[in-house]
Amino acid sequence: MISHYKRQWKLDQDGSLWIIAENSIEQVGCIHTCQGLEVDYIGVIIGPDLVVRDGQVVTSPEERDKYDKSIRGWKN
Repeated sequence: MISHYKRQWKLDQDGSLWIIAENSIEQVGCIHTCQGLEVDYIGVIIGPDLVVRDGQVVTSPEERDKYDKSIRGWKN
């Protein structure tokens, strides 16, 4: 299933406090900018690199963004 979900990445005018801004419900950001804060709503966007195969949740590193440094050297 391909989703056409779109949201702005963080609120530019609020810097690191984007998640507690009034309009942040319409924004998305990474886990690093929201950890330690309490919010009323939270969601997780799961990309194509996390899949279920034979009932097991596994990662598929080849589906990650080519600029993702967490898999540097994986293809070698």
